[in-house]
Amino acid sequence: MKKAKLLAIVVAAAMVSNLSCKEPLPGYQDPRDVFDAYQSGTYALSTAENAVKAYFTVFNAYDETFDARAVLNGTLTIIFERDRTFRKTVQLGPSTIIEARGYDPASGNLRMDPGDSVRFGFSWNMIADDGRSLFNTDLVTFYPNPECPPDLISTQPVRLTIESNVRMYDRTEIVVAPQIRLEFILHRRYVPPRDC
Repeated sequence: MKKAKLLAIVVAAAMVSNLSCKEPLPGYQDPRDVFDAYQSGTYALSTAENAVKAYFTVFNAYDETFDARAVLNGTLTIIFERDRTFRKTVQLGPSTIIEARGYDPASGNLRMDPGDSVRFGFSWNMIADDGRSLFNTDLVTFYPNPECPPDLISTQPVRLTIESNVRMYDRTEIVVAPQIRLEFILHRRYVPPRDC
C-alpha cells in the first residue's frame, strides 16, 4: 500500500513537471532604461583659460553589474541660444572620459557595478564648428566692467544649451541626458585684480 501511494505521488509529480516543461519560455530581452544621466556646466576664467566646461555623467541605475567591451560613442553639443547655428559638437568617447573607475583603456572593457558612473568632459574655447569665435562676432558685444574698466564684459548674459547622448554598450539603449541651460557674463579676457 505504501509503495502504491509513493508510486502515485511520483507519477503525479512527473506529470506536473512534464506539463510545465512544454510551456514555451518567453524570449530573452535585454533590459531597458538601465542608465541614468545628468549634465553640468560652468564658465571658467583664469590666466590659463577663458572657456566653458561641460560635463556629462552616466551612471548604472540597474541592480546588476555590466561587464563587457564598451562602445562609448556619443555627442555633446553646446548651442548659443541667440543664434542656434553657432554651436560646438564634440564626439564623446574614451578620449573625453574624465572618470571611469571600471574602464580598462587597453582592452576597452567597462565594468559598471550598480551606482557606478562614467564622467565625460569637454573644455570649449568659444569657437563654433564653423570656425567662428564668440569673441570676434557681432553675436556678443562688450563694454567696460564698471567695477574694473580694463575688463571688458558682455552687455548681455551668454545663454547656452547643452545636450548630450552616448551609447555605453552594444546591447543597451542610447543614454540621453535632460538638456541644461548655462548662463553667464562673458569676459573678453582675463584681467588680474591688480590691474583694476
